[in-house]
Amino acid sequence: MKLVSRDIFLIANEEKNKVTHGFVQNPLNEALPLKLFMKCEACNIYLRGYLAKRKNLYYYKCDNGSKCSCHISANKLHERFMTILSEITLPEKYIPLFQLQFRKQFTTVNAEKRGNN
Repeated sequence: MKLVSRDIFLIANEEKNKVTHGFVQNPLNEALPLKLFMKCEACNIYLRGYLAKRKNLYYYKCDNGSKCSCHISANKLHERFMTILSEITLPEKYIPLFQLQFRKQFTTVNAEKRGNN
């Protein structure tokens, strides 16, 4: 026995989706390029990002709920990351090999994505 008809369910679901929940998820936010790449030092869980609206600044925080409360300014984390990257160098003789491998990987990943759509 159905409690509601399919039409009423679809209408109710449509109305429910109109209600905002106070946040917007943006998986490709250019202000937070390290989210889901960097992990929390304390609990080894990927960091997620958010905008502190009052300060209009981005932050990363651990996604471990109440078990870990670490958070860091996006600006500070980006500076640290750039410092680490600046210390990494690729010897000149390996650049063509690296470029070749990068192109192969890029082609493979994009072919897989096109196949999933």
